[in-house]
Amino acid sequence: MFHTFDLGWGCFELAQEYKGRSGEADLRDVESEILQVQQRFLDSLRLQRHDWLNHFQVILGYMKLQRYDVCEEYIKKVTDQTNNESRIAALEHQALVAYLLTYNAIYKEMKLEVLVPELINLGQLGQDENKRFFDLVKGIIDTYREHSITNNGLPNTLVIELQELEESIFLAVEYEGNLREQECIEALRSLASRLGDGEGFFVEGLHNDQESIMEFYFPVNQEVKE
Repeated sequence: MFHTFDLGWGCFELAQEYKGRSGEADLRDVESEILQVQQRFLDSLRLQRHDWLNHFQVILGYMKLQRYDVCEEYIKKVTDQTNNESRIAALEHQALVAYLLTYNAIYKEMKLEVLVPELINLGQLGQDENKRFFDLVKGIIDTYREHSITNNGLPNTLVIELQELEESIFLAVEYEGNLREQECIEALRSLASRLGDGEGFFVEGLHNDQESIMEFYFPVNQEVKE
């Protein structure tokens, strides 16, 4: 199921901001932002429609072949993907949700897969933490995308898994594909230095021109969480 609420809410927030501004230049900026959000929304709808048509065609094909066992496995796979999207939509962070759910409709050079095995409530974050977490996730994605290299027709893929730990939100990052490894790791270190809080925030793993595995531990203010 496609979660239209988050994108619609983004347009609503921009519209409210539009009402609160008086300068002509400011109004033009907000109008431009609204149009960009609307375009992302439409592009995502097109992609979602295409994906669901493909799913139906695959299921119909298995049924015609009477491969009911494989059909059942495929339906379970689609159900798991949909449930994962529902957990992304329930992150309670409108800007991040909208960005993650529309990414693959906008950017073609690197496929993004976000895994949320269990429900996470990012609404527990304070205002500053909220913005910093968004900057971190978007910064990670942008860094890998900007340093990815065309992979001879094969997709470059970035997988980010989010898990809520007792005192932090854990981000497991795994990239597969062609990569400018040195520039990428330097950019990731710079990102961690700018947004992190010291040792333990960023843990470097395997990293070369074909694969990259990293971990981030985003601390959660316990007073805010409680």
